[in-house]
Amino acid sequence: MLIWLLIIIAVIVIFSADKLPALKGDLKELADKGIEAAKKGKEKAEAKLNEVKKNKENKSKKDKD
Repeated sequence: MLIWLLIIIAVIVIFSADKLPALKGDLKELADKGIEAAKKGKEKAEAKLNEVKKNKENKSKKDKD
Protein backbone atom coordinates (compact mmCIF):
# COMPACT_ATOMS: atom_id res chain seq x y z
CA MET A 1 0.00 0.00 0.00
CA LEU A 2 2.83 2.39 0.85
CA ILE A 3 4.53 1.65 -2.45
CA TRP A 4 1.40 2.66 -4.39
CA LEU A 5 1.22 5.90 -2.44
CA LEU A 6 4.85 6.67 -3.30
CA ILE A 7 4.22 5.85 -6.96
CA ILE A 8 1.20 8.16 -7.06
CA ILE A 9 3.17 10.98 -5.42
CA ALA A 10 6.06 10.48 -7.87
CA VAL A 11 3.72 10.61 -10.87
CA ILE A 12 2.04 13.76 -9.60
CA VAL A 13 5.41 15.43 -9.04
CA ILE A 14 6.72 14.43 -12.47
CA PHE A 15 3.68 15.66 -14.38
CA SER A 16 3.28 18.81 -12.28
CA ALA A 17 6.94 19.82 -12.26
CA ASP A 18 6.47 22.39 -15.03
CA LYS A 19 3.83 24.19 -12.94
CA LEU A 20 6.00 24.55 -9.83
CA PRO A 21 7.83 27.79 -10.83
CA ALA A 22 4.51 29.51 -11.56
CA LEU A 23 3.10 28.23 -8.29
CA LYS A 24 6.16 29.51 -6.43
CA GLY A 25 5.73 32.95 -8.01
CA ASP A 26 2.04 33.05 -7.12
CA LEU A 27 2.71 32.04 -3.53
CA LYS A 28 5.46 34.67 -3.19
CA GLU A 29 3.13 37.35 -4.54
CA LEU A 30 0.36 36.34 -2.15
CA ALA A 31 2.78 36.27 0.78
CA ASP A 32 4.07 39.75 -0.09
CA LYS A 33 0.51 41.10 -0.29
CA GLY A 34 -0.31 39.48 3.04
CA ILE A 35 2.74 40.98 4.71
CA GLU A 36 1.90 44.42 3.31
CA ALA A 37 -1.69 44.15 4.53
CA ALA A 38 -0.49 43.08 7.98
CA LYS A 39 1.84 46.09 8.17
CA LYS A 40 -0.99 48.45 7.21
CA GLY A 41 -3.24 46.84 9.80
CA LYS A 42 -0.55 47.21 12.45
CA GLU A 43 -0.09 50.89 11.59
CA LYS A 44 -3.85 51.49 11.81
CA ALA A 45 -4.07 49.68 15.14
CA GLU A 46 -1.14 51.65 16.58
CA ALA A 47 -2.66 54.94 15.39
CA LYS A 48 -6.00 54.05 16.98
CA LEU A 49 -4.27 53.00 20.20
CA ASN A 50 -2.37 56.30 20.37
CA GLU A 51 -5.61 58.19 19.73
CA VAL A 52 -7.36 56.36 22.56
CA LYS A 53 -4.43 57.01 24.91
CA LYS A 54 -4.51 60.74 24.09
CA ASN A 55 -8.25 60.90 24.65
CA LYS A 56 -7.88 59.10 27.96
CA GLU A 57 -5.09 61.47 29.08
CA ASN A 58 -7.12 64.52 28.06
CA LYS A 59 -10.16 63.21 29.89
CA SER A 60 -8.17 62.55 33.07
CA LYS A 61 -6.67 66.07 32.89
CA LYS A 62 -10.16 67.58 32.55
CA ASP A 63 -11.41 65.53 35.48
CA LYS A 64 -8.56 66.82 37.67
CA ASP A 65 -9.35 70.44 36.79
